[in-house]
Amino acid sequence: MGLFSWLNKKKPPKGIPHLGKIEVEVTAKLDASGKVKWSHEVKSPGHSDGDKIKAPKGEGYWIIFDLDDYTGRNIRFDASAPFFCKDDTADPCPSSMDSEQILVESCAEDELVVIDWNYGPSQKELRYQLNFVTDIGEHVDPYDPIIINGGGGVAPGTGGSF
Repeated sequence: MGLFSWLNKKKPPKGIPHLGKIEVEVTAKLDASGKVKWSHEVKSPGHSDGDKIKAPKGEGYWIIFDLDDYTGRNIRFDASAPFFCKDDTADPCPSSMDSEQILVESCAEDELVVIDWNYGPSQKELRYQLNFVTDIGEHVDPYDPIIINGGGGVAPGTGGSF
């Protein structure tokens, strides 16, 4: 049973720290040339900073990405590699999972759940990339927005905050 199964409970099981919840709607549409145009909207109040997802200081978060595909191409999350991430870098497109801040918890065709531990003494940006395929396995251009981590959450494996 994954951590996400405890999200709607009042208290997490013993040993799992409290995690807040950030819901993000990711939308795929086609532009005039037929290329996929990505956008997102943070649905959880207090967790949007313009076009960035904001994880305020003090706790970790479940980030739930809900995919709405209006392209007719049957786009879905790439279950084999749905999420790449890098800490504090100017490189806009990570090509692997290179952050201890993030853990992919679950991935379905139209929903991706990641855990953002949000730890550290100060704010940092996480460059992340959502990866997609069509229903026949063709890769689709990724989407690469930013998460602003406030810090002070729980470091994985320690049970303590920074």
